[in-house]
Amino acid sequence: MVAVGSAVYFLAIKIVTVVTGIALKEGGYNTLDNLTGIDLSPSVLFWRIYDTYYYFLHYINAESAYSKAVIILINAVVALVIIVAVCMNLFKKVNHWKEKILYLVLIGLLPFGMNITYILTDGTLHQLMIFAIWLIYLFALLLVSRLPKVKSENISVKFKTILKTVCALSVSVLLLNNIQTSNALYLKKDLEYDANLSLYTRILYKIENVDGYTAGETPVVFVGLSDQLEDCIPGFEEYNDITGAVSSQVLKANSRSRFRAYFKYILSNPILLADEDVWKNMQDDESVERMPCYPQDGCIAFIDDTLVVKLSEPLS
Repeated sequence: MVAVGSAVYFLAIKIVTVVTGIALKEGGYNTLDNLTGIDLSPSVLFWRIYDTYYYFLHYINAESAYSKAVIILINAVVALVIIVAVCMNLFKKVNHWKEKILYLVLIGLLPFGMNITYILTDGTLHQLMIFAIWLIYLFALLLVSRLPKVKSENISVKFKTILKTVCALSVSVLLLNNIQTSNALYLKKDLEYDANLSLYTRILYKIENVDGYTAGETPVVFVGLSDQLEDCIPGFEEYNDITGAVSSQVLKANSRSRFRAYFKYILSNPILLADEDVWKNMQDDESVERMPCYPQDGCIAFIDDTLVVKLSEPLS
């Protein structure tokens, strides 16, 4: 199933590109053209397979609103339920020794199949590409719901009920954790959005009050990023290891394209940014080095015909 599914996925990509007439983007770290460049040498393939299992365990115990120990404990309980259910099926439903071996092999291949993207992309993945990993909880519920009968029907019913309850409660706690974690992250991003909007609104006000500045005509260069925005909002430190949740800086880098997008789409302001060469040269200009950083007086000044806004010392 894993092999055939991978082949169908690869074939579907080829068909879609032909039908739509849109070529795959090439050269990106997570672009689909990576599927054609998989390194199948034995040593690399061994570590890729090892990592599919390692990252399965790593992402199952991902950072969250709850203590890491709580998540590990709950996952251990679910794992124990799966082990008990597998053992009961192994001894009650599967009779021939060859079938028992096949049964265990298929169970062992589940994490590999759920994280097969890691192999297909030659070791490049992020959370949006590995959603199948969390189907392990549905698998646990499925196993428990199909437990075989034991000798005593009363014992069988009670034992099944206990396992079902334990499994369902564990999954429910994890779902509640996901809801609370998501809400906290949305709150964090809302606070960061408001902080950035407030900061750059004040900066824009200062820019527009500089003598000689004409909106949409005067070229502007930003140097550095404001030190007023911390890398992480206090109180959200435990979320730092979640992809995309680390920095409070919306712009994150002194990139001309990001500043242009922010002023165009967020501030709806027709600011004219200097061209790329001027932008880069100003980052190391001696006159800029002598300027104070925002919000001190003199942090916004003309150098030749370009208005320079020094937010901090140039980024390395």
